[in-house]
Amino acid sequence: MARATLTTKADEGSTYVVRATYLDEDSNAVTPDSVVWTLTDGDGTIINSREDVAVAVPSTYNDIVLGAADLKCSSGKDETRVLMLEYVYDSSAGNNLPGTAQASFIVQKLQTVVAR
Repeated sequence: MARATLTTKADEGSTYVVRATYLDEDSNAVTPDSVVWTLTDGDGTIINSREDVAVAVPSTYNDIVLGAADLKCSSGKDETRVLMLEYVYDSSAGNNLPGTAQASFIVQKLQTVVAR
């Protein structure tokens, strides 16, 4: 599975929406039976306890809304986030088939103002 790289950067402490889409083995859009997602940093460390978060009503696409705690930079520089999707779908190839997708994006560190 190739990792997509999102070109729009997230601002630290803001809101960022990722549109999740699901594809079958032939790259056709599907509506999964179930979906969970996990958010990590570039090293695979879980961010803000966002592990195996269930999508309540899977559709051909779902918007995953990330908030301030998801977009907090722990270092003094921009950081990478990776959103991993795991889903189960049915197709002509069979039932209860596993699917995965992942996308990375950059969280831009806010600059701090030093009082003089």
